[in-house]
Amino acid sequence: ELRQVTSQRQIGPVLHQLRNEVDILLALPDPRIYNRDTMSNILLSTYRNGIPVIGFSEGLVRAGALAAIYSSPATIGTEAAAKALRILRGNRVNSTYPQQTEFALNRKVARSLHLQVPTDNALRVRWGEKR
Repeated sequence: ELRQVTSQRQIGPVLHQLRNEVDILLALPDPRIYNRDTMSNILLSTYRNGIPVIGFSEGLVRAGALAAIYSSPATIGTEAAAKALRILRGNRVNSTYPQQTEFALNRKVARSLHLQVPTDNALRVRWGEKR
């Protein structure tokens, strides 16, 4: 169901209305919606209403999102350099989306929302990290 929010003051009440209708809020990197003026209200409202947020940056996880799948500046730079080398060698580069992603999890938020989440080791295995 689509809900329109035309002012920041409506964020909390609309999320409260949705608390029994949604399982999760997937925050996409749209600066018109998720910005420094709205983010704290969104995170606080979802937390109070028991709606976990999956974000698009590690910063959102530190601020109160449950988790995020993202590409850090370091991984974006590494991938861009590899693509540039392929182009310079005369090879085609088809992929426009990042191939390397990272995962962040806020365990305090998970506990507060009574969610069971995988162990750090299980997450490393899932995301292919070699630590």
